[in-house]
Amino acid sequence: MTTRSILLISFDFPPSQSSSGMLRIVSFARALLAAGWSVTVLTADRRDATASKAENEHLIPPECQVIRARAYDAAQKFSIAGKYPGILELPDRFSSWIPFAVVAGMRHLRRAPVSTILSSYPIASAHVVGCALARFSGAKWIADFRDPMVLDGHPNTPARRRAHRRGERTTMKHCKMALFTNQTVRDVFHARYPQSAGTGFEVIENGYDDVVFARAETLYRQQRSAAPRREVTLLHSGSLYPDHRDPRALFSALSAMQRRGLFAAKPLRVVLRASGYEARFRQLIARDYPELAEIVQFGAPVDYVSSVAEALASDGLLLLQGASCNAQVPAKLYEYARTGRPILALTDAGGATAATLRKLGVREFADLRDPQAIENLLCAFMERLPAGNWQGWVPDVDTAALARSHRGAELVSLLEGIE
Repeated sequence: MTTRSILLISFDFPPSQSSSGMLRIVSFARALLAAGWSVTVLTADRRDATASKAENEHLIPPECQVIRARAYDAAQKFSIAGKYPGILELPDRFSSWIPFAVVAGMRHLRRAPVSTILSSYPIASAHVVGCALARFSGAKWIADFRDPMVLDGHPNTPARRRAHRRGERTTMKHCKMALFTNQTVRDVFHARYPQSAGTGFEVIENGYDDVVFARAETLYRQQRSAAPRREVTLLHSGSLYPDHRDPRALFSALSAMQRRGLFAAKPLRVVLRASGYEARFRQLIARDYPELAEIVQFGAPVDYVSSVAEALASDGLLLLQGASCNAQVPAKLYEYARTGRPILALTDAGGATAATLRKLGVREFADLRDPQAIENLLCAFMERLPAGNWQGWVPDVDTAALARSHRGAELVSLLEGIE
């Protein structure tokens, strides 16, 4: 065993297309390899990766060893008429991954012991695997929580909330260091676990991926040579959880503007890419907002490079984050910031998302629950569009500091400082 060897445990890893948060582990792997560490990633089998896209394979660092373990999605594999036993989703619906991953990890650690293990949420079973392998090997265990495992109403069943609480307590009891994506989440955990004096509480923010942006900018330049479009395009890229990123107030604001004829001179197109709830939102629009049928479009998931290229080509970028997630900051915020496109943030003024936006110099946003405030924001956006004066809508700081390569370097520094 070398003193600079690590096993990274993450359910989502390329070619997975789960969320841009997956790139956090990729950036950690790149930075550790560049610093001379030996890096192995334990992840789900390609057949079981969420929303897998072969185009994402290029994101895997070539020097990184990848071990893949089977994982069955209970919602697909064991569902009958859309239902399956609740025990199969404890702590998450990929819990079948735990025995496969533990066995695969033990096999690897017998051959190549490591000094450090890092497991990464938001798939809770990753911490279960991390705990088992750390206790088996004696390696230092780092728990990358990113966000709280338990919030009001999350997870969405009492049994899963209890399982997540147990998992969170166990993880905090045994890990050497806990990582979070912003200071607010760190403070939440510090208040929850004041007895964890021997555990380091550290913040490594999310960011944008340098490699993805380099490729996306090339693709954007190639696509820009095509005929210019007539309509104004607003984009939201990623999940729209009905409980935490509810778009109904947005739909209401758009509906009011459409009825007033505000899009007659300059047509508007709102693209909701990979929302995860397309059928539900289509039904909502057909029932309550039929006038938006030609305005709101639902796009299928695309690979990360294409997703960022689409953001670069958009006139404005929608960011939705409800008050129930006030302790969290969406990873896409950093990607949006890097594009230089105006950000139309619909979020609670008192949350961590709004605080991060203000820190970056973005001061124009509206409450996700307030249709009138959203309408005012959209009208202001349309008025500014001809002049392109986006002060207060785009960052006024150097976005190079938001790169995930910097976040990876922060991790290296933290790990090399652990005794």
